[in-house]
Amino acid sequence: MVDAPAAAAGAGPAPPDTEPREVSAAARAAAEAAADWAGADGPRRAGALRAIADELDEAVVELVSAADAETALGEARLSGEVARTTGQLRMLAEIVERGGELEPIISEADPDAARPDVRRMLRAIGPVAVFSASMGYPFTSGSAGTVRWCRQRAATIRAPTRSSWPGFPTSPGSERLSGH
Repeated sequence: MVDAPAAAAGAGPAPPDTEPREVSAAARAAAEAAADWAGADGPRRAGALRAIADELDEAVVELVSAADAETALGEARLSGEVARTTGQLRMLAEIVERGGELEPIISEADPDAARPDVRRMLRAIGPVAVFSASMGYPFTSGSAGTVRWCRQRAATIRAPTRSSWPGFPTSPGSERLSGH
């Protein structure tokens, strides 16, 4: 076990705690953007997911270097994790293009069973705040991560919901880079 790898490796200090006014400002900005993002069509959201994946792939050397200084997990493991994260982002883009993020369900009426016509789909109801925290998986569970993709991070981009999330203080470099 590595003790305080970020500090020991000189990855930089943890970011300062976010002040309540900064949290309020981020929440207001997310709320203001929510209506626009809720109205975004699948191709726009899919494009955003692919653009994030492309940017992470372009920054893989810098991301891996920062995360390795913070976690000591090694270049091979961290490079693989970036690839896994970008692969999941692209998979989510495909789901969005098919409309799968809305999870539509149509249950047609059956008069013989006294069952009415029921139709359901997910829709945005407002911004989501997501907190990331993972030393073992700084990308897949960090700012850009998708491990719990149905509920967090990339899912908030995949869905017609605006999101805001803070970084994790023990991995300031990789959080800053992947969240940027």
